[in-house]
Amino acid sequence: MIMSPLDEYQEGVSAVSKLFPEVTVSLLKLSLSLRQYTSRISMFNRIAESVFRDLSCTDRSVLLQVDSVPTCLDSIPDVSTYLTARGVPRNVPTRVKPIKYDHVYRENEGRSQVILYCDIRDHLSRCGAVQEVLMGLADKGVVTYIFRHMYKPGKGEEYECFIGERE
Repeated sequence: MIMSPLDEYQEGVSAVSKLFPEVTVSLLKLSLSLRQYTSRISMFNRIAESVFRDLSCTDRSVLLQVDSVPTCLDSIPDVSTYLTARGVPRNVPTRVKPIKYDHVYRENEGRSQVILYCDIRDHLSRCGAVQEVLMGLADKGVVTYIFRHMYKPGKGEEYECFIGERE
């Protein structure tokens, strides 16, 4: 019988909780969560690298893919302006097929599709503000909003797949 990742997780946690104290079980849960999401983030970084390769993005750019067209924007207000200039909302016959691991906030069939590539560690500033704009548009049925978490290294950090200028 093939088990889903959630079933495997629950079975593993259940078995460990019979043998170890709660603090050990909590560490196991954290470890499994990090293991699961690390490969997804790496995949999203690789996708972003290929999608935005030919653009002059900086490490502060807002990375969007609107109806398969990638763009880098320098500020949060630029997001609404850019979407309006592209004629959003509109009916779109072809779109990027969502990946199994995408975070699809709201599916609005036939509407423009906006994919945000963002580091959630930046959630309280740039990423969070852009997400609020896109979630509002999705709630109104204007767009389908998809979030792809990516890792942007901080100063002194290295990552094998990075968007923006390198020193």
